[in-house]
Parts: sequence; structure tokens; C-alpha cells
Amino acid sequence: MNIKLFRLVLSFVACMLASYAHAEIFECAFLQERYATGKPNKASCSMLPEKVYSTSRYTHKKTEHCNVESVYSYEDIEDVVIDTKQGVVSWKTHYGITEDAKPRQKKYYLKQGDSEEEANKKVNLEKEEKEYFQIKSHLVSEQRIWIDDVTGKVLSPPKIVPEHNLMFTDGRSMFYLYIPESSGHAILLEPTGMADASWVGMRFGKCRIKQ
Repeated sequence: MNIKLFRLVLSFVACMLASYAHAEIFECAFLQERYATGKPNKASCSMLPEKVYSTSRYTHKKTEHCNVESVYSYEDIEDVVIDTKQGVVSWKTHYGITEDAKPRQKKYYLKQGDSEEEANKKVNLEKEEKEYFQIKSHLVSEQRIWIDDVTGKVLSPPKIVPEHNLMFTDGRSMFYLYIPESSGHAILLEPTGMADASWVGMRFGKCRIKQ
């Protein structure tokens, strides 16, 4: 066998073995607290916030790069399953409005001419959508933990814990997901833009390795 071809085969096999060594299934959830003063657990940030987040009635401060809205309606990402061996991601998006917001929203519907029954039906409506994605990249890096989370003492040498960096798509949007095994506090990013600006949507949640 040609030596260059042999080395290429070895490299390919090594990459495949490394991939399968890190092949795991994660379970995650990205949830919002369903009350007015709760954590929205999501934000949107841009280099041009005064352009991206302003409306005809409101001008966003250019010094505040991120926009975080209070919880009125919720959009939970539930039942997230990430299968790194099969290269697929799936989740369920659950939509609704909070109990705090229902009286105000019902009043709006009644003002628009809806009957009491119609207004009640609308404010209590919940929707679910199942979504599927293909993993395009899965890189495993290392996180160094210097402080023991139980004793509070300095670790020497530091504890090395894997952290997972995934990129996946549904053919329309591209998502980036960061999962540190040390805490499971995951960050889900969705970058997007238009002709003269770009921004990134961020969600915060929890992930764990499926046992």
C-alpha cells in the first residue's frame, strides 16, 4: 500500500475511534420560569442594538448590546435528545402564555370582539412542535477545574473535565450548543442577521449524559 494512503487510512481510523470514544447521548431542557418576575432564560445580543431592537415607538440604547424581555408568553424547549453517535438532535417546543399574563391577554381579546368562551380558549391554548436536526460538528475540549466544589480547596493538579461543542442544523437555521460536563449548565446559540446587522439568540438550560 502507498505510504501516503496508509497514513491517510490510519488518520481516518483514528478520527473515527476518537469520535466513537466520545459518542454519548445527552438529555437537555431549556425552560423559562412561567411568571412575570421569573427568569426568561433567553436573550438576544447584537453589535447594533439600537438598530436591531428599536421600534417606531422605542429606541434601544446603543450601549446595551443585549435585549432581555420579561416572561409574558413562554417558549420552552423540552425533551431534548442529542445522540452524538447517530448524529441527530431532536426536541419539542412548547408554547403558551403565563398565568400572570392571561387576564391581560383575555381583556385584549374581549376588546377585539371575542366572546367570553373564545377569549378563554385563546388564552389557555398551548401548542407543541417537534423538531429534528443533523449534527454537523462535535468537538470535545477540556475544562480545568481548580477549586473542589465540595471542600472549596484548590486542586493541584486541576481536575480535567470534558466539555462538548456541537453545531447542528435543520436545513434553515444553524445552532451551536455548549455543554460542560462539570456543571451541565448548557448554552444554546442561534446566530442570524440581515443585510446591515446580525445578532445571536441565546438560551440557557441544563444537560446531562443519559445513563
